[in-house]
Amino acid sequence: MDALHEGYEGNLLPLTDYLMVIMAGSLLNFLSRVGTEQDELRPLLKLQGESVYSAKYLSLRARQGELPVVRIGKEWNTSKRALEHYVREVGRKGERTTEASRSRVH
Repeated sequence: MDALHEGYEGNLLPLTDYLMVIMAGSLLNFLSRVGTEQDELRPLLKLQGESVYSAKYLSLRARQGELPVVRIGKEWNTSKRALEHYVREVGRKGERTTEASRSRVH
């Protein structure tokens, strides 16, 4: 609601950020239904095994609007494609998602 109020007052940046997060979540949900296996929604706990990031860290980044997620029940879900995009575009530079690098970022 703060973003809407600020938008009404003329500061559109928080509203724009909020809308981008909401649209990303909607797109994830849509792709999960019609996309490929890469687009299937999975809980962050399951995806942490395919990343250098812990589920706790991924959840933090999701709440910050950096990782698009969809809440299903009590769990945050995202797709493998969205996680790979996050690692490539937003994640810490120089980190690689490989079997050799199993140390988690907390």
